[in-house]
Amino acid sequence: MSRRSLLIGSLLAWLLLCSSHAVLFILAYDLPVRLAVGDSLISNTFLFLSSFGLYLMIHFEGRETKGFSHFLMMAFGYFVALSLFYITTDPILNTIAENNTPYAELFQESRIPRVIIASILLLLVLIMLRLYHNMIILKEKTEQSLRLQSRLKESELQALRWQINPHFLFNSLNSISSLTMSDAEKARNMIIKLSELLRYSLKKDSESMTTLESELQHLKLYTDIEKIRFGERLHFESNTPEECMDAKLPFLILQPLIENAIKHGVYSTEKACTVELRTVCSPHALEIFVENSYDAEGRTSSGTKTGISNIKDRMKLIYNDDSLCKFRDDGENYLVHLRFPQS
Repeated sequence: MSRRSLLIGSLLAWLLLCSSHAVLFILAYDLPVRLAVGDSLISNTFLFLSSFGLYLMIHFEGRETKGFSHFLMMAFGYFVALSLFYITTDPILNTIAENNTPYAELFQESRIPRVIIASILLLLVLIMLRLYHNMIILKEKTEQSLRLQSRLKESELQALRWQINPHFLFNSLNSISSLTMSDAEKARNMIIKLSELLRYSLKKDSESMTTLESELQHLKLYTDIEKIRFGERLHFESNTPEECMDAKLPFLILQPLIENAIKHGVYSTEKACTVELRTVCSPHALEIFVENSYDAEGRTSSGTKTGISNIKDRMKLIYNDDSLCKFRDDGENYLVHLRFPQS
């Protein structure tokens, strides 16, 4: 609820209270309309001003208000508001009563009930204002927490992304350095593809979504570079139906997956290694399977598996689900299964 809504609600409550007050005095006590309306306006206007004083007290108090001292402050403010109501309304109404005999008797009879009703109403106002103030503080803290979580999530995603890029860049530059001595044309082609690949990787943030078609185009640049590095030792196969091309997935999510497959496939054997990418899609999900062959005897336990770990972490951060990334190792082939929900 905004402060504007609170003000409008308070004014409507004041009008309702004024009307009820005047109607009660007219019907129950047969008081003239002029006197009934006057009593109602005077009593409820000063009651409203006392309530506004409570609002100012709560509005300008500190954010962290706890303990006995806070209770004393609330109690003091309440009794001050009630006292102000009494010392302002009683003299004015008493003056009116002196000049109106029918009203004088009613005024004397209603003095104590008037104070009791005012004390109850002010107590209710204080409780509602306190709840409203707490609600505002809770809302601000929740929004601040969400902003911090969003920034933390963005920072984590960015860190995961840039943890991958330098590793690939280092390997590619090493390969280019070697090729300049043995095959200058291949080195030139590799530099062109590397520049296009890096340009793509820098144009979006880590949480952006892109199409499968865009990711596969980027992936082709990457695999072309790796084929220049490894030659006939690397075979890459992609089986993607045309209807899956518009499916959405996180930006730059496939490169580290293929990089991991190549690293643990090609490096484990001197023979040819096959890396296969298969895609299945439905209106609710895009599923990608990446499988690579490897030589179990030649496979080493070294390596941090940064690519796979980063993929799992990114998937969990983006989709808030840690079951979307699965693995299977049968001793000859390693399979990674990713599932991307489609809205």
